[in-house]
Amino acid sequence: PDCIDAEKLKLIESYTPDRLVWMEYGLQSGNDATLLRVNRGHDVKAFIDAVTLTSHFNLRQCTHIIIGLPGEGVDDYIATALLVSSLPITDIKIHLLYAARGTPLEEMLHRGEYTPLTLEEYAGAVALFIAHLRDDIVIQRITGDPHRDELIAPDWALDKSRVRSAIHEELARSGITQGCMAR
Repeated sequence: PDCIDAEKLKLIESYTPDRLVWMEYGLQSGNDATLLRVNRGHDVKAFIDAVTLTSHFNLRQCTHIIIGLPGEGVDDYIATALLVSSLPITDIKIHLLYAARGTPLEEMLHRGEYTPLTLEEYAGAVALFIAHLRDDIVIQRITGDPHRDELIAPDWALDKSRVRSAIHEELARSGITQGCMAR
């Protein structure tokens, strides 16, 4: 989000008459302390500014968030959902955090400084996120897609069908529908 300006958006918008085009912005978390901790290189304000600027153009806006970032919990996920819902976002991709081979997160995992969420914790967190997400936002993704050779943890992340099923089961068990707890 910190690399966009009106000139770039005008060029991107010029493709919309002939193509399906949207902007994708990686927010990851609505918590500035988390963004700093994971070395995102931007703050929440940069994201809000990019989304606000983009809203002046004929472009859909998709944001990416990550469930399970180090130091975050349910309150952070809910706050991020409420932030996204307060902005002119049209689509969202929800990713799970997984440790990949050769990354600082792998080192944190080995040092005991990071513990991945269990599948049940992830499904519960995604369900609560969805409950607080504005009901007209299109959910394009509800999990990540790690490569088998790169994944360190959690192992359950490799079974996308199982992850989707766990989320759907949690939604049904909890009686949660998208936006049912949005403010």
